[in-house]
Amino acid sequence: MFSKIKSQDTNEVVTLEEAKKQLGLLASETIDDALIQMYIVMASDIAQRFTRRLLSPGVIELVTSNVGAFFLPYGGSTDEVITAQTIEDIPQDVSFTYEPVSEIFTFDSDVDLTQAVKITFNTGYASGSIPSCVKIGVLMAIANFYEFREDFTIDSKPSEIPLTSRHYLSMVKIQVI
Repeated sequence: MFSKIKSQDTNEVVTLEEAKKQLGLLASETIDDALIQMYIVMASDIAQRFTRRLLSPGVIELVTSNVGAFFLPYGGSTDEVITAQTIEDIPQDVSFTYEPVSEIFTFDSDVDLTQAVKITFNTGYASGSIPSCVKIGVLMAIANFYEFREDFTIDSKPSEIPLTSRHYLSMVKIQVI
């Protein structure tokens, strides 16, 4: 199975104003705004990779064959707009069922599972609906980046997400089975 993000809205989980409040900075203190904005983008991207969910609306394209049922990646579909078509010169629609609660996609019994099928669906949190635990995890990562701006490592990898942020983001992380 292969999936890719076909398109995605800007992935910024928190605003500059929210980040500055977390950092204890006044709105009038603008000298670090560009740096903080970069931290917002970086922390949001790290959170998205860690949770295996799109944190802003986007479209996923997935190609599969020889599989009858599976979890849709990136948190499943956010609406009823899912298309499934064979990959051939003239694509044919493929019948399926999707259970949004369990995020399980199942091909109907009449589908030839040996054929490659492309599935396209919308996913991601709509603006204003990002869970608080994700926002807190991102804000804490931003605070960590801001506090420890200098380049150093001690028994940890610089690419690792801070422990407290990891805790909050784990609340919505999709587990790999």
